[in-house]
Amino acid sequence: MEGSTLSFRVYNNDKPTKYGIKAYILADSNSVYYWNMDIYHQQKKAIKETVEGLLTNRCVGLWQSFYMDNYYNSVELSEALLGQNIHTVGTLRCYRGEPPEIRNPRHIARHNVIARGNGKVMVLAWKDKRIVKAISTKHDSSVCGSDLSFDVVCLK
Repeated sequence: MEGSTLSFRVYNNDKPTKYGIKAYILADSNSVYYWNMDIYHQQKKAIKETVEGLLTNRCVGLWQSFYMDNYYNSVELSEALLGQNIHTVGTLRCYRGEPPEIRNPRHIARHNVIARGNGKVMVLAWKDKRIVKAISTKHDSSVCGSDLSFDVVCLK
């Protein structure tokens, strides 16, 4: 097909190959079986809408946990998936529903943790060289326990 172009081709300056096709895939990490796929075609959808769209009736209830990176995770999505008995664990970007003391932890010392939860979702910020934020519906602030090799401050 010489001279034809794809209308849903995506440009990403950060990648070695600048143009490509963006696909969201729901896959099982053990069996490497993919359950559903959504190809981006210039139709703006919220991340929550995209993730919920990948969950089909045949795969809801099969998993207990989703492990996601900060592109997908948010407090709102975690609460919605928990309503379907699916736990979420992963890193978290700023302004994804976290409380203000996690969003901008000003006075957190190196190797300390600040954790907050609403009974369903636990969000934490940990500082090494930079601040790393995590979210979980599978864990509570007790994971910030004394078995860690550095000082921990867990706030409730």
